[in-house]
Amino acid sequence: MVKIHGLVYIIIGGVMAFFSNFVYQKTNKTSLLLFFYFGLLFIAIGFFKIVKNFMLKDGAPKNDKKNMNPRIAAMLNKDLGSINMSQKQSISQSQNIIACPRCGTKHYSTSNFCHKCGYPLKKNI
Repeated sequence: MVKIHGLVYIIIGGVMAFFSNFVYQKTNKTSLLLFFYFGLLFIAIGFFKIVKNFMLKDGAPKNDKKNMNPRIAAMLNKDLGSINMSQKQSISQSQNIIACPRCGTKHYSTSNFCHKCGYPLKKNI
């Protein structure tokens, strides 16, 4: 899911509130007040998201890598620096690096097909 920045909420809410208030003053249609209040709600949500993101950057981590599976942590980190030596050895022994015979892209030995060109990396497939 795409995360929308708080400034986008503030801009959309400001435009919605300003435009609906402007049209309301010209036409006196009370149905436009609903859009004005929704605009104010969007502005409040935007400020809340900005404050929340600012507070999270200072202290609390966004994901807990201590309780994560070491193989997943290694794939997320793209290096093996955050796990201990025994876990590094088990990961490196079970996943050797091979190259695709067609395009030369490097893959783990557990891959069945090349991720770039689709060429089968194992003969029995």
